[in-house]
Amino acid sequence: MIKHVAMQQKETVAVIGAASEEGRSIVSKLAHASCRLLLMDEDAEGLAALRQSLTNTRAEIDNVPCCREASWEADLILIAKEQISIEDTAKKMAQVATTKTVIYLTKDNDDAFERLQQLLPHSRLVKAQHNNDELILSQSDAAAGVAELFRSAGFTLQFQ
Repeated sequence: MIKHVAMQQKETVAVIGAASEEGRSIVSKLAHASCRLLLMDEDAEGLAALRQSLTNTRAEIDNVPCCREASWEADLILIAKEQISIEDTAKKMAQVATTKTVIYLTKDNDDAFERLQQLLPHSRLVKAQHNNDELILSQSDAAAGVAELFRSAGFTLQFQ
């Protein structure tokens, strides 16, 4: 008799703006979780430096050339990009981010988050603030659904 063992598939997380200060901080912790990370940033040198700094990781890590491709493959999309270019980023990923959870790292910029909600109406958006090892997530079913991944990476979570 053959026993079938269900293999648990790793969650795939796209980090748009991975080489930014916020992105680097998040990626360095997520790299120790059991997931697949797709790193995207327009700063190719910064992205290469980030990859070299990641050692002894549990995550599978790949660089991806554009935010649309990263969003297409991802289960969860984390945007750690400068807010000036958020509209362009959202337009590029809108068709492939449908029904996916999108976490937007912000520094209290409600206007940018509201604009993102307009541009990604069929995604589950979560507003997040990052402070050292703590993530403050907007209270929602989508935020609760990603909590375990962030806890496993060593983050302390708060919900607002």
